[in-house]
Amino acid sequence: MKKLFLFAAFAAITLAAASCANTGGSSYDPVRAAAMKANMEAREFTVRFDRAIPNSAAINRMPQLNRLFSLTRDYRITVSGDRIDSFLPFFGEAFTTVIGRQDGLIFEGPIINYRVSKGRRGATNVRFTTRTFEDTYDYQLTVWPNGRAFLTVSPNRKTSISFEGELVL
Repeated sequence: MKKLFLFAAFAAITLAAASCANTGGSSYDPVRAAAMKANMEAREFTVRFDRAIPNSAAINRMPQLNRLFSLTRDYRITVSGDRIDSFLPFFGEAFTTVIGRQDGLIFEGPIINYRVSKGRRGATNVRFTTRTFEDTYDYQLTVWPNGRAFLTVSPNRKTSISFEGELVL
C-alpha cells in the first residue's frame, strides 16, 4: 500500500512539473505586453490564426464532428490605420448570399467604431465594425498578455465564427 501511495505521489509530481514546463509561450513578459497594447491602440497589428470554431446549428447538431478546426494556411487579419485586411475562412451557414461569391471572410475594408478596452486577467479587447458590398461584420478581438488571441466575427447575413491564434509583433 505504501509503495502504491509513493508511486501515485511521484506520478502526480512528474505530471505537474511536465505541465509547467510545457507552457512555453504563456509566460508573462511586461515589455511584450506593453508593445502589444500600444500596437493595438495605434491600429497597427497582425494576428495569425491556427484554429477556427464555427457557430453553426448544422455543425452543432452533429456530435461526431469536432467543432475545433485546425487551420493549415496563413490565415490572418491585419489592421493598419483605418483599414482591415481580413484573410479568414468561413465555415457556417449563410442566410443570404451574393451570387457567385464564396470567398469566406477575405476582403479589405474600412474600419468603423474602433474601440480598445481593458479586459479580464490583463487582456486587451478590440472591437470594430467593417462593411463590404456583401455584408457588415463585427469583429471582437481579445489578446492576452502572452500574445494568444481569440477573435469572434459576427456577420449580419451569416452565422458567427470564432478563431484562435497569436498576435504578431
